[in-house]
Amino acid sequence: MLFRMIQKISFVDKEWKYGLFGHPWKHEIVVMGEKLIEMFEKEKVSLGI
Repeated sequence: MLFRMIQKISFVDKEWKYGLFGHPWKHEIVVMGEKLIEMFEKEKVSLGI
């Protein structure tokens, strides 16, 4: 369920250092930025990704 909520969220910081984009039909997310990627890697089991 959390994955479905995340995929509807899209943001990029004003300096384009990190961001998150979701694709509702492909059920994919794109994570941009080293720190944000590391955070997702640590939590991917709990997020179901």
